[in-house]
Amino acid sequence: IPSNPHAFSPQLNMVSCSGRVLPLALTLCACSFRALGTDSSSAESSVRRLDEVVNATAAASDQVAQAKEAREDARLAKWLEVKVDASLPDFSRTSGGLFSDGMPGRGFECSAASVVEPSSISYRKLELSVHSDGDVTGVLAGLWGTAADDNPSTLFVTEAKISVTTASSDGMPLLTTALDVYPSLEEPLEIAADQALPEVLTVLYDCWREGSATVELRLKVSTEAGGDFAEVCLAWQKVCAVGFDDLEVFHGESQVFPVDNAAEDQPALLDPEGVLESVTKLQLQSHGAMRLKPPTVSSDQNILKIDVRGPFFLMGDLDDAFEVNADPVEFSVLYTCQSDGVADVTLTFELAALSDAHRPEAMHMHWKKRCGATAYKYLNVFLRSEMNNTREQAVADGVSRLGFTRPCTKSKGQIKDGSLPRTTTPSVALASADSAGASCSSGALKMEVHPKDPKTSVELKVDPAGLHSPPSFQPHPDLSYDRRILKATLVSSLTPFASTSKSSKTSGSGHRSTQYLVVRYSCHKAGVSTIMVTLHVLAHKPIDIAWTKRCLEPKVRVGKALTAPQAMMFALLVCGLIGVVVCMVCLLCSSDAKEKASLFKGPETSGGRGRRRDDVEFSKLQPEKVGAGQGEEVTYHA
Repeated sequence: IPSNPHAFSPQLNMVSCSGRVLPLALTLCACSFRALGTDSSSAESSVRRLDEVVNATAAASDQVAQAKEAREDARLAKWLEVKVDASLPDFSRTSGGLFSDGMPGRGFECSAASVVEPSSISYRKLELSVHSDGDVTGVLAGLWGTAADDNPSTLFVTEAKISVTTASSDGMPLLTTALDVYPSLEEPLEIAADQALPEVLTVLYDCWREGSATVELRLKVSTEAGGDFAEVCLAWQKVCAVGFDDLEVFHGESQVFPVDNAAEDQPALLDPEGVLESVTKLQLQSHGAMRLKPPTVSSDQNILKIDVRGPFFLMGDLDDAFEVNADPVEFSVLYTCQSDGVADVTLTFELAALSDAHRPEAMHMHWKKRCGATAYKYLNVFLRSEMNNTREQAVADGVSRLGFTRPCTKSKGQIKDGSLPRTTTPSVALASADSAGASCSSGALKMEVHPKDPKTSVELKVDPAGLHSPPSFQPHPDLSYDRRILKATLVSSLTPFASTSKSSKTSGSGHRSTQYLVVRYSCHKAGVSTIMVTLHVLAHKPIDIAWTKRCLEPKVRVGKALTAPQAMMFALLVCGLIGVVVCMVCLLCSSDAKEKASLFKGPETSGGRGRRRDDVEFSKLQPEKVGAGQGEEVTYHA
């Protein structure tokens, strides 16, 4: 301290002595040397050295405070455990969990994020749970009651923030992220140690274009609501892609998206003639994890009303997204036909977005729906002759082949030369002729049954692809023929075809896919008659199968069997002959001469009493001794 207090400079630099948590001696020394160092160079050097000591001491104090705070954060965060949902595809490179024992997993550090999220993932589910100390030290400590104090029963996530960092500087957005829930101090996310299932926090991605970005997730964790908290930081790389490359759409066993152009069989849904079913059931699957808006379906024709049903139907808001992963998501497209015709159907899928400013890509599927009766294209019919051992195919894919179609008949009012009816206008007549020509044929029938063949077998065979929706023959098949030439009868034992599920395998043969009808003939006279069997397939067009049967004039045959009058006369003759034989046997076997005479002479009477002369009163008969010699055998006659 100088002897002259007034020698103090008014520009004393006291800033270096304020705002520091330092020992009092260092502070006073620094301030004194600063005040006295105006005239001495040694004092200046001493002041500089003291400043260095002060700065080093302050830095060490700050490091101590930070280390203390880090230890407190580590103590709170060590009980939090973060893992990925095992039902979804994992990160490209994952070693253990995302966060455990107070430390981020390898590659999830915010300072060096190296784990990559694939482009096929549109959402990531993180499982949050309380870490259970299951080592020996924890068990032994629990015996003395200290483990219960360290291991919390509940953790609270009071804040969750997610951010995206991109390397591009073009100003165009690449990725938008969000969380399904945002906890706060008022509504924290509680994680109980004794709960069976972990708490799930879902990270949502919305890719605008292709590229890569860094995603950072920060959580504030505390052991009590409103208390001290620890901040957990996790980061990873997210690869973005656009489109529907990971989506698959199935119709039954057929994959309708993406379509395999190299496949031999075309999916039934994409049949250019249109689907016949009243309900189309589809399944969605993904190799990754996608978020889609509820699909929409529409038709450009007024003949068809269309609607959709599925697990997303009652979500309430069309902007709500549903998740598609490896588990199939089934939904149905319902048709209501207003009139006959073919209508185009459009099914639209759209990726879910997190911002109204983003209009994501959409995918459109197109097919046709046929309203009205159509042919059942999975049915094939064959005509078989056991006598000739032949088999002709009459129906292919539900349509009668040429030579087996229904013969055209002359309409009422049409003259024999084939010209148009005189009582109708030409336009109407031409229309009727065209429609008739489409369902009948004026050509010769291909198959003729031999006169000696008494029956024809009709074989009904359903393709394996049609056994998922087998035909129902209702009502009973009709049989048409010329009654003047013959009589035909149809022996039918049709039963419902067995339906097969998606998982079952059908060989396409056997009683499950083949049934038979038999047509029997009885000719009346010589001639040729057309035989036509009409199969009525429920909800489809009837199928007419026609062929011819040739009959010969039945031959008159003289039967060797007796007629009824002849049989009656023969029976009476045989009965009379049997009576005569019986009488003769009785006569010849009799030993009394008088009895024989009475048989020829007839009965004689004596007196008025009408008693026969040869009547014998057996009650007066007594034994009579015949012969009386001594020592002789005596015979009695009654």
